[in-house]
Amino acid sequence: MNLYKSFKPFLTLVMSTACMLSAHAAQATTITMDELDEQSVNGLSLKGAHFSFAIDGSASLDARINASGVGALTYVQDPSLEGSTAGVLSIDFAQAVNTISFGVALSSEFELQDAALIRLVAADATPIADQWVSTLPLILFSEARYEYTGQAVSRIEVSFADHSNRFVIDNLSFATSSVPEPSTALILLVGLAALAAIRPQSTR
Repeated sequence: MNLYKSFKPFLTLVMSTACMLSAHAAQATTITMDELDEQSVNGLSLKGAHFSFAIDGSASLDARINASGVGALTYVQDPSLEGSTAGVLSIDFAQAVNTISFGVALSSEFELQDAALIRLVAADATPIADQWVSTLPLILFSEARYEYTGQAVSRIEVSFADHSNRFVIDNLSFATSSVPEPSTALILLVGLAALAAIRPQSTR
């Protein structure tokens, strides 16, 4: 019996399983800030993300989910997460993530250079990077989209240069990397190696 034909169903199953695992690992979670009734975001857990908000190191209620007022911008739409720029918004992820994105807007008619500071923190509490975000004006608000792909992040901290303003954050999306995890990569390698070993040899 042809060895390749005998093992082909098994190899097909191996490759399909690996692809499904990889696709699952890359699936993104998105929080549109309208999942719950309007309330303080401090202490709130939602879809694998835990929010906290503090001003001068003390927990504050001055940041609310499902808030309105910004309207419909490019990256931010009502309802959204709205709060005081005097505070620091922290988001802890239940599982470390490799990709993060969200829209951020400030109450301003002007372009704002280095308006928001995003601190990325690893699972061991080691800072990974500090990244500044600048915003562009859209009539009454100035907004931007923050995007990150890289080392696994367990926590982000969002703070602002101007402490006398209001901020809005919306459409928070996060996911593990689309690069296959070690177990998935191993399955792929085993399947490919077996396929190469038993593929039919061409004849002249």
